[in-house]
Amino acid sequence: MRLCSSLVRQRRHVDDTLHSLLAAQDGLITRKQALETLSVSALRHLLATRWQILLPGVYLATTGEPTYRQRLRVGLLYGGSTAQLADTTALRGYGVRYLPVDRTVRLLLSAAAKRTNRDGVEARRTHRLEVPRMVGGLPHCPPGRALAEFAARVGEQRTAVAVIADAVHRGVVSDQALALQLPHLTGRGANVARRAIEDVLGGISSAPEADFSAICSRSRILPPPLLNALLRLPDGRRIRPDALWRDAALVHETNSREHHAREDLFEHTQARHDAMTAAGLTVFHNTPAQQRREADRIVRQLEASYLRLAGRGLPEGVVLLSA
Repeated sequence: MRLCSSLVRQRRHVDDTLHSLLAAQDGLITRKQALETLSVSALRHLLATRWQILLPGVYLATTGEPTYRQRLRVGLLYGGSTAQLADTTALRGYGVRYLPVDRTVRLLLSAAAKRTNRDGVEARRTHRLEVPRMVGGLPHCPPGRALAEFAARVGEQRTAVAVIADAVHRGVVSDQALALQLPHLTGRGANVARRAIEDVLGGISSAPEADFSAICSRSRILPPPLLNALLRLPDGRRIRPDALWRDAALVHETNSREHHAREDLFEHTQARHDAMTAAGLTVFHNTPAQQRREADRIVRQLEASYLRLAGRGLPEGVVLLSA
């Protein structure tokens, strides 16, 4: 009788330990963890009836389709103790927008880790593993590192700028944290990542603004404009025009309003235009689509206006607060 009671207590202890571990790991367990409480035969029975193998040595304690969070946890358990969510996967956790569709769980691991890419999990080993941030209980590599990894891998300038600019605009990453990534960019995609980071640090706050900056660079007449400079108008209101040639009081606006900072008190394009025009600024508008299709026309208009207006300076009562 005492033997039976002891076996029952032992079984309950095993069940409680197993259930606690599964609850803490979103229903997932490694082979090593399972064998700490189960016999090999018991584990085989569970895998044959109620559990499933998702990656070598990582099991899901149900037979259904894993959730997105469970897929992240699978990657981390497979990656081992140093694994961090990285690249697109980490940026999604930070709430960054404009990310391309990517079902791969992307990880950063210590250089000493012995893991290869397997079934929807990409593990990148590094000698420069930073302290992770916990987001929703899961380790994410710092956002600056995630952005640099993403930009270098995606290799497409406009996409990289859109994602990095959104992260800065939403306060996910600071300028300083981004700048710290620049010395470490090497290998394939490094040039794209470096240029995208430098564009955003230089004041570009969206992909359309990057398009416009590229348009301006074609001109031998136009000097580089001030991007998103903060002006105070004669009536005291503040505004951030997308591009400003201060010496000509010339402004260009890309008609996409979502990226302006809080100091900019104007919500509607027409109100912005009217206020700047009333203050004595010359204002041009183009949509992102027009910038892509009509770059030559935009450059000619701006050059002609700049040549006519250069030297006049900002109108009386218009003050440049920051550039």
